[in-house]
Amino acid sequence: MSSLPLSDVHGDIALKAWEREALPRDTYADTWAGAEAKLLSDDEMRQFVVDGYLQIDSGVSKATNEAIYRKMKYLAEFSNPGNNIMPNVPQVRNVILSPKVRGALTSILGPNYHEHPHRILHDLPPKALGGRTQPQNYHKDNQSPMARPTRHHPNWVMVLYYAQDTPKKVGPTGAMPGSQYDRLAGHMEADERGLGKYMEGKAGTCTIVHFDLVHRGNVNLHASRTRCMLKLVFQRTQPPTGPTWDCKSDKFTLPKKYLSPYNLLPVWCHMWDWLCGKTGEKAFESLSSLHGEFKKKSLGDWIKGMDADHSNSKRGGYTPTACAYWIAGHGGKEGITALVTAITEAKNPRDEWLIRDTVTYMLPASYALGAIGSPAVDSILKALETAAKGKLKECGTAFSMISDKKGGTVRIREAYGEKRWMSIDKTRGGSWAKGLIIMSSDARKAVKITLRPRGNNEFVLQFPDGTRLHENGLGDKKLRAIKGAGSTDAGQLDIWVRSNLIFALGEMGVGASHALEPLLDMLANEPCQKIARILTEVVGDIAAGVASAHKKEKKVSIDVVRKTARVLGSLISRPDNKHWLSEEHYRIFNPNDQIRISAATGLLKLREFATPAEKDLTIALADTCGYVQWLCIQTLIAIDTPQSLKVAIRALSSQWYDGTLTRDVTF
Repeated sequence: MSSLPLSDVHGDIALKAWEREALPRDTYADTWAGAEAKLLSDDEMRQFVVDGYLQIDSGVSKATNEAIYRKMKYLAEFSNPGNNIMPNVPQVRNVILSPKVRGALTSILGPNYHEHPHRILHDLPPKALGGRTQPQNYHKDNQSPMARPTRHHPNWVMVLYYAQDTPKKVGPTGAMPGSQYDRLAGHMEADERGLGKYMEGKAGTCTIVHFDLVHRGNVNLHASRTRCMLKLVFQRTQPPTGPTWDCKSDKFTLPKKYLSPYNLLPVWCHMWDWLCGKTGEKAFESLSSLHGEFKKKSLGDWIKGMDADHSNSKRGGYTPTACAYWIAGHGGKEGITALVTAITEAKNPRDEWLIRDTVTYMLPASYALGAIGSPAVDSILKALETAAKGKLKECGTAFSMISDKKGGTVRIREAYGEKRWMSIDKTRGGSWAKGLIIMSSDARKAVKITLRPRGNNEFVLQFPDGTRLHENGLGDKKLRAIKGAGSTDAGQLDIWVRSNLIFALGEMGVGASHALEPLLDMLANEPCQKIARILTEVVGDIAAGVASAHKKEKKVSIDVVRKTARVLGSLISRPDNKHWLSEEHYRIFNPNDQIRISAATGLLKLREFATPAEKDLTIALADTCGYVQWLCIQTLIAIDTPQSLKVAIRALSSQWYDGTLTRDVTF
């Protein structure tokens, strides 16, 4: 939360540097006081929906950009402040409060959007001066600090701010337009990679990016100039009830210009309708006029399309995700059954459908069910009940494990069926090698396998039932095979199936209101931290939808929202759940940290309806995780009672940062 004064690290160097580069008086955050936000147009919103990013000129002065650049460059060279960039460079506040940036964020995320405490300065020195020599691999960012499901609805965005002119030569961030909905960087075709675009921009440019857009860092080919880019994260706190941009028409049409190479028309139509606040029968209003296109194929053909190869889904051909949304929009009850079955009985799951510790990818069917809303709730709850009662069946799958010559990578392959490899780089540390989920093709069930180090040359694959596969020496020709040894106990539930079903309910918001009570009961008794993490997110999302509906129409009961607030409050204030402690750490965080962060996020979305958790929020201000502290402060402000505001102001005051005095100048 609080930042370490630069002088504590570098003596009086920072003070002298900042004195030499004094900021002009007009660069502070009150520059925009009273200025109205400039909302996006219909066409700009459509471009964001299709391409996944939009570039905005913040409108700040040249002097402000230059001063911010000098500060950021200095910080990057000596001590990158990470999340504490704002107290170190408070003039950045002037950028994100500009009418154009506020207007873009309001248009996409709604008026009550929240600035997430995670932020980072990315500096890129020239290649000639020791900077990056090759572009990064294309990737999707992880949700900090641990994995949360990727989203289709624009609930999260990144803002990438350039303080200096950033033409292609200086190494602007690269992006794959349209990749936010169903592309995973590791599965992109070679020719797709050539379609990446440089997000170039003048000083002061802010690129608003759908959080799950595939992107990468490039190489700085300038002779001497370091590129500085600040990444900020913002999130939606309330579901849309109507357009929050300068809307002239609520009908979706393709934007005048767009770059996406993928045909995702039904996805775009639904995203537009969702942003317009259309739910229930109107959730696919923009798609209804295209019923004739759906009828060109049978429902069975659309179902097969969900399992199609992405290489056939360039312009003209529909992606698997597009096929799932076609079914959601026009398939009726039969379509719901098909989508639920696609989760519970997947015959040919792809790698991007697996749950991993760093990023969670869901089935196209999960997003499509979430788009359908309340008509699909009962089918999902029934499938969840079946999954919870069942035990993992005997998988009968043989695996082989071979390492490369350097012993750096362990590869696991199914011995029959699809011959695909999954790699585990054991040189990157335990957090990347644990919690792997592999799909066994014949039983169509998720089998969790843990890779455990056993000395310098031996690793063990441990199956859920306790069976272990040893590989001594990891030689190239070493081979061991094992067959699943049968069912597991009740604690080893089908994580993969349940996660996708629960996630679909969360995407529905108020549409899943009658599922909220069962989900809260499930969370109270859930032994699996992966399921608990998704449940915590989902109950917050559904309760936020119910609270929003209550504001609009008072006859909607608020009792279950208050219960949700109490449950989420207990998660942030009580001791860590021992069942959720595991060896699966990502960076410095454990699953209990992520659950507390998700619970605090859910309370923030409830705003004034989080009052039943006010005491818990106050207790959690002492949490060891700064993200939890920040979210609790923001929720106390949103509760807006005299007591909650007093506690929030006191907490903020105690963490005030002031770099005026240094170790050498003490008064």
